[in-house]
Amino acid sequence: MRAIFILIDHTVSLAVAVCAEIKNTETSEIRNRMFEPIHNGKSVMVYGLKCWIPPVGFGYHSDPEQARMIEAKTGLAQPLLERVDVIKRSSKKEEQYWERPDIPAEVNEWFEEERERQLTEPEWQHPELAKISQREWHRRRYGVWFYNNGVPEYITGAHYYYLTYWSINSDSGYPDFRKIDQDYFYFWAYSYEDPRCYGINDIQKRRNGKTDKAACIVVEVITRTAKSHGYIQSKTEADANALFDLKLIPAFRALPSYFKPEYDRAKGDVPKESIRFFKTSKKGKIDPKLQKVPELQSSINTKESGAKAIDGLRAKIYIGDESGKTKVDILDRHKVVQRCCVNQRGQIVGKMIITTTVEEVGFKYKFDKLWAQSNQFEREKDGTTKSGLYKLFTPAHRSMDYDVYGYPKEQEGIDAINAERDKFKESVEELNDVIRKEPMTEEEAFFVDAKQCHFNPNTLNFRLSDLSLLKNYKERGNFSWANGERDTKVIWTPDPTGRWEICWIFDRPGQSNKVERRGSRFIPMNGLRFITGCDPFDHDQVEDTNQRSKGCAFTLKRNDPTSENDAYNKAFICKYLHRHELAYSFYEDMIMQCFYFGSPLLFENNKGGIARYFELRGYKDFLIHYSDRKEPGIPASTENKVMMLEIMQDYFKTYIDKQFFPDLIQDLLKFEIANTQKYDLSMAAGWTLFADHYNVAAKGSTGLKDISKLFRRYAA
Repeated sequence: MRAIFILIDHTVSLAVAVCAEIKNTETSEIRNRMFEPIHNGKSVMVYGLKCWIPPVGFGYHSDPEQARMIEAKTGLAQPLLERVDVIKRSSKKEEQYWERPDIPAEVNEWFEEERERQLTEPEWQHPELAKISQREWHRRRYGVWFYNNGVPEYITGAHYYYLTYWSINSDSGYPDFRKIDQDYFYFWAYSYEDPRCYGINDIQKRRNGKTDKAACIVVEVITRTAKSHGYIQSKTEADANALFDLKLIPAFRALPSYFKPEYDRAKGDVPKESIRFFKTSKKGKIDPKLQKVPELQSSINTKESGAKAIDGLRAKIYIGDESGKTKVDILDRHKVVQRCCVNQRGQIVGKMIITTTVEEVGFKYKFDKLWAQSNQFEREKDGTTKSGLYKLFTPAHRSMDYDVYGYPKEQEGIDAINAERDKFKESVEELNDVIRKEPMTEEEAFFVDAKQCHFNPNTLNFRLSDLSLLKNYKERGNFSWANGERDTKVIWTPDPTGRWEICWIFDRPGQSNKVERRGSRFIPMNGLRFITGCDPFDHDQVEDTNQRSKGCAFTLKRNDPTSENDAYNKAFICKYLHRHELAYSFYEDMIMQCFYFGSPLLFENNKGGIARYFELRGYKDFLIHYSDRKEPGIPASTENKVMMLEIMQDYFKTYIDKQFFPDLIQDLLKFEIANTQKYDLSMAAGWTLFADHYNVAAKGSTGLKDISKLFRRYAA
């Protein structure tokens, strides 16, 4: 027998008490936004956002613009919370869960009856239609509460619309209540209402409803907002059209009449690629039945995937579906869309939903960079993120199976995922594929396809995960000459904006700056303990400033057999990554880094400016000479690069637990030996390891022995 819905009366004692207290409160203290404190409400954390929930029995207006209109009409600094329905499916606790409300099948018939009669009686309303539409519009605006296993749960207006009206391809035809969806709509509400935010960047596993939710939101917003426009892009134009034709339009057509604004049917009842919320006209004439019907003058449109496809347009809602899979520079496209979401005063008036599924998240077109720039855990000084978005990741183990109340069976999910991984632990490629399909962390979602990586991507990715849990294991700062006097002593000064990062430093005075001066020459005296490699740049100006290579260098703490327990033996302990406007400033930085550690330097000598500068400054003896060449440094020939890659593969397999620079690991995951210009970090690390594989002939000497004579496997 179907359970009966019980609507709890708005005048329950709690609601009355809260209302009385609100009336006695200064209006300046009252909030009705999810991103700000709500009077007598409570907060929940959703992926770093503190979302405020109203008191039981109350809801807040889901659209900040319409809420401001209410403020203007009422004269209140903040509008009062609205009393809303509280639904109980049953009086028995265990039988309380979400069940879609009954929507009378006759509503569309009532609507046609009302429209026909209004031709002669303009003010007439169908009583049953008016009753149901008034209730449902109120729920759509303010949300509802429902009892779930004895606990009252608040769902926002957009979430209610999704659960009750968004037709999907499922057994029931409509979504079930899921805790992860409730979190999603809380997160969306916060982002939608926050005037500093452009929207959300959402990563989920396949078949988790991400596209359905995004399509639902664009329809929900546009179909209640006059003169507003929504745009949809995907990885290709065909994918955007498929989203529109197969998900958005079928769900829109299933909406009841009171939620379905008049739309242009000039090309048929089933729109393709765009839907315009205008009256249909035939040969320039409006049907008499539609003369007094209002029109929104809004639209929803699909666009091709190009970076400038919506340039110059004004967007109320933008969907960037499968943005991690598109073959378009996603950062360039994002900048264009941002401009479409602001008004002439620079205020954010449009919002974005950037989505992608895991497994095929792309690095080549910079989605990983957009994700990193959407980090609400690391905001700019003004409280915004670099991209203006907030990121939302849903772990796979929270979206595998649910109880009857919609809560995920997390431990069962974790056990199932780990069991599946255990089956493939002997195969790097298969294990990598399984992890990417069911990621339990952000880092796993960005695992690189094993077929596309020169190294074991799983060991690199797991190390990234380990580092994400560590705190204060490295420090940023600058090296400088003591008292500004060159060639005396180099000192380290912490600086959060510094050009260097270190994870190890000398613990006793006098251990650093092991350099001997012989007339005008300087000799490094710590070559047995430290070695430095450099991927330099030469030119002060380049045509494309966005593609300028940075100077990069690493110092390696060489293996010390007498200190077997030293966690930093064979570890990169110092990293430099910076682009000076003038090349000689970079060369001076390299002198200071090598001077501090007393380290010889191997550099890629296809760029000779650094050698000339070191010689001019008296530091020629710091430069490592390849044994059969007159000039210092190492040529970046194909032969040397292949040898370097073999050395790197052995090193990172053996010493992965001694890596402390996440950006180096991320660079290695994408590294292409056939296209090394884009990978400054990997190349600098590679030349450092190349230098480490040559013995220092004598203390203070920078001559090299050919490794191919010592180890056959490194022979060309």
